[in-house]
Amino acid sequence: MPQQPAGRFTGHPTPRRPWSFGQEGDTNYEKRSANALEYIAMYLDHIEIQLGHIADTAEKAQISVASLDKTLQEIASKMPTR
Repeated sequence: MPQQPAGRFTGHPTPRRPWSFGQEGDTNYEKRSANALEYIAMYLDHIEIQLGHIADTAEKAQISVASLDKTLQEIASKMPTR
């Protein structure tokens, strides 16, 4: 089952068909090309969703690091100096 997209990136607006290696040995170039392009687009959609997850995680990590830095600076400013 496909993973639900999260964050600001979402799946492609139109559902894609999974790749099918039909047994009929279709020799229609246009049809095979269209199927191949749909297959490629489906995987590009998956890549875009994963990049969205990575961007969301990186953004959260950066916010966490910034707040940690601020907290450490506040603690350091309250400590007595020698």
